[in-house]
Amino acid sequence: MAENRHSGLNRRGLLLSGTACAASMIAAPALTAQGMSLRGSRSAPDLALEQMIGEMLVFGFRGTRPGQAWPRRIEAQIAEGTLGGVLLLGYNVRSREQIKQLSETFHRASKGAPPLISLDHEGGRVQRLRPQHGFTRLPSARRMARRHSPAEAASIYASAARELKDAGINLNLAPVVDLAVNPANSVIVGNGRSYSDNPETVTAYAAAFAEAHQRLGVAPVLKHFPGHGSSYADSHHGLADISRTWRESELEPYRVMIRAHKAPVIMTGHLTHAALTGERNAPVTFSPRAVNGLLRHKLGFSGVVITDDLEMGAIRHRYGLNEALLRSVLAGHDLLLVSNSARPDPALPERARDGLAEAVEKGRLPRGRVVAAHNRIARLKAGLA
Repeated sequence: MAENRHSGLNRRGLLLSGTACAASMIAAPALTAQGMSLRGSRSAPDLALEQMIGEMLVFGFRGTRPGQAWPRRIEAQIAEGTLGGVLLLGYNVRSREQIKQLSETFHRASKGAPPLISLDHEGGRVQRLRPQHGFTRLPSARRMARRHSPAEAASIYASAARELKDAGINLNLAPVVDLAVNPANSVIVGNGRSYSDNPETVTAYAAAFAEAHQRLGVAPVLKHFPGHGSSYADSHHGLADISRTWRESELEPYRVMIRAHKAPVIMTGHLTHAALTGERNAPVTFSPRAVNGLLRHKLGFSGVVITDDLEMGAIRHRYGLNEALLRSVLAGHDLLLVSNSARPDPALPERARDGLAEAVEKGRLPRGRVVAAHNRIARLKAGLA
């Protein structure tokens, strides 16, 4: 997940994706404060398809209080099935009680499975809910591994997960399981976001993190597959080529945690590796060979795969957002993460849903791909309810 957000997306020809619900949970279209339906202008919409697409979308937004215009619209989008979850960023947070009220409002809006309320809460520099907001400061991954045993880390992470759960958060975009194999790596190694360069050490602490969260009903997200700790570039600013620096050992934490059922969600990185993707200069984010082939088939992962923020520089500098979202779904992603911070737009979820639904109708996106994503998301949410 992005440590800082960037701007400059071109919204022309936008095609995005959104949230999903089981067909049996379909409700009538929600209305805005102006009495207008949130549904787009497409004729004879397939409500089951649209709500399954909607379940795939996790978007950021502006606002801090339930009564504000944009959070009210988020409520309606969740109620209608246009949006499956939200991403909380620093500007959404004022206090512990405030974020709890906002999250509870979104939970109440859902007519079916709970919405995913997500944020980055790794510890160290990447912690959205900070002491000034009433939350306990977490050490960075590097400091945790240097100063605490895995058992001590498990206790610390359990306290953090309990605070998240109390605040209504059910999806933590952490832990980082990247290996610190490149000392010159700034975004992961330099910021202390990796536990170690040793896969066994990384796995031990990441497992402590994941177990504590799962036990308290917060889904952890392992990131950034297949490994960002060997890169020189920072994917927040551009594609990070790991073709010459990546090591097979960077898969080991994923392999072990998948087998141990401690990886309900995995986030891919905006990383390029021709041998893994089968394409030159194409990110893992868009690679069926990397996602469906390596992660799902070779490593045996059957859980939810989420993109990193599709507004990060690695994507927005090279691809239109419409192409990015469609290619991410085709590659095998179930959840599409968009910070909606480049050019904040409350209408993005509606255009997302309609764009991907149209791609299905025109045969560019197999309906079965959407159904498979919906089923995996439904299993994830059932475990959180």
